[in-house]
Amino acid sequence: MDLIADRFGRCDSCFIVPKTLKTGQYSIAVFDPASGDNLGTMRFHVSEYKAPTFFIEYDPEASSLIDMDSLEVGGTIRTYSQAPVAGATIEYEFRQRDTYWMETYGRFQPKSGTVVTDSAGRWSIPMPKSWFDDSDEQYKLYLHLQATDARGETQTFGKDIIIGKGGYKFFFDARVVWADSVADVPVRVFFGDNGVDDADVHYRVRACDKDSTVVASGVFRSGRPAVDVSAIPSGMYDMQLYFAREKSDTAALRLIVAHEADTLPPFETPFFLAQQLQEVQCASDGSFSFRYGNSHDNYFYYVVSCAGDVVDEGWHFQKAGMHEFAGRAKFADKERSEIAIYQMNRHCLSETQIHLLPAVPQDSIEITTETFRDKGGSGRKRDMDFARQEQQREAFPHGCDCQHVRCCPESDSVQPV
Repeated sequence: MDLIADRFGRCDSCFIVPKTLKTGQYSIAVFDPASGDNLGTMRFHVSEYKAPTFFIEYDPEASSLIDMDSLEVGGTIRTYSQAPVAGATIEYEFRQRDTYWMETYGRFQPKSGTVVTDSAGRWSIPMPKSWFDDSDEQYKLYLHLQATDARGETQTFGKDIIIGKGGYKFFFDARVVWADSVADVPVRVFFGDNGVDDADVHYRVRACDKDSTVVASGVFRSGRPAVDVSAIPSGMYDMQLYFAREKSDTAALRLIVAHEADTLPPFETPFFLAQQLQEVQCASDGSFSFRYGNSHDNYFYYVVSCAGDVVDEGWHFQKAGMHEFAGRAKFADKERSEIAIYQMNRHCLSETQIHLLPAVPQDSIEITTETFRDKGGSGRKRDMDFARQEQQREAFPHGCDCQHVRCCPESDSVQPV
């Protein structure tokens, strides 16, 4: 059949499979009539529907998935009236799931076989230790079952399972931690695919020098990854994380300790921000300030801008120590305000950018919409009203309680009401 796509590149139609064809798997292909190129193929099944009379269950109590010397997965087959299905033949297959961060990724070969349910409808599949090349690691597998009863009815079942003890794994939200008294370690602990909140995480804090001296060590809980660094001198350190059990993950991150009372940066640098500032909240008049430092007397050049236009710029001389920089920003509707700081260090130019935020929300919003039309809405326009209630009346000088916009799905545009 020939189909014509609409302006969104979509087309639809229907056809009837000849009744003379057998049930089974078929495919449908889409071709470009001009070039004859195959644009895509999809498989589908043609079958006679029959209501199922039984189902397959996985029973965790009948399964042993931890001890590699006695691995077994089991369950039952029952009718919907809860009667056991005895003598059903089950074809099984184990395949490895694509979990790339696990140590065993790509190290398990597919296994398959056949078992039969007993008089109580129970099934059990033993998994020999020889299937796994490392009994101290953890494997994530997919179990697929196809059961056929005495009458020839077939039902299928699939489930992900975790095999073996394995170990904990670290995932980091950042690799650098800045702290004054308490370091919130940006780490999450996983066991298999599940987050763990009650694991003991051991840590060592080492100085970044040739001796790598340990200045602190201890244990924190993965549910509250916080470390007291109030007794650690200001400076740059390496924090090593590990678990007490063998075959578990280890990790490291950079720890920067900067105490509020410091008169110099914690390490030698031409420009140091007291915090990992990515943005600074301005006062209602646009004024802002932040704390910075430098190890030696130095100049830096700053540019305060709004929508790419320079608001203020100039050279700034700084003596060695910790200082407060103060400036004033301007803001425009839907535009970005920022300060960029440039300094030279060993003949290399470095740049630091800080986003400047207004004291109150700006008097405008921008909504990007993406619309899709399904069968129920084909050929019909829908208007959607969005309203944003005012949180602070003084933020909107015109005194309107809310702002309304209307989105037209046909044109993907936003229009004021």
